Amino acid sequence: MASLAGLSGTANLAAYIAGRAGIVGLAKVAALDYADQEIRVNVVAPGPVLTHHHEAAGPQAQRQAGLATPMRRTGTAAEVARVVLCLRASESSFVTGRHTC
Repeated sequence: MASLAGLSGTANLAAYIAGRAGIVGLAKVAALDYADQEIRVNVVAPGPVLTHHHEAAGPQAQRQAGLATPMRRTGTAAEVARVVLCLRASESSFVTGRHTC
């Protein structure tokens, strides 16, 4: 798991952004290193997700976070889980070294 912020950056979050960007880079290298063993490595990098932190921040903060996404809203944990399940499925057996949001 990474974060959309690790792909684009956000002011005042240097350590968080560096960590998430590092996950994406490491996954790309690991995908290349382990592909010959049929081990797939992918990263899910969602934008803002409605978690207890976002719920505690209130509706205004949730709206503001959602405006930074193409869908203009925050995602849900269930939506992220479906992406993970899709990547795990045999239908995605050719997918490696990718990040998805």
